[in-house]
Amino acid sequence: MKDRFAGVMLTVWSGVTPFLDGYYAYKSDPNKEMTEQENNQPWVTFVQMFNRYKAIAVNER
Repeated sequence: MKDRFAGVMLTVWSGVTPFLDGYYAYKSDPNKEMTEQENNQPWVTFVQMFNRYKAIAVNER
C-alpha cells in the first residue's frame, strides 16, 4: 500500500501554544526519564512518529 501514500498526517486536538511549549521542552531533553502521563502527551507521539517515518524512509533508499 505504500505506493498509495504521499506522506503522513497527525492531528492534535489542543491549542498550538501548549503543544509547541511541550514539544520544545521535550526536544530540549529527549532522554529525560518521563512519567507515564508525560510520555502520553501529543508532542511525544509527534516526535516518535516522525522519527519512525525518517527511519523507514532511510531504509528504503
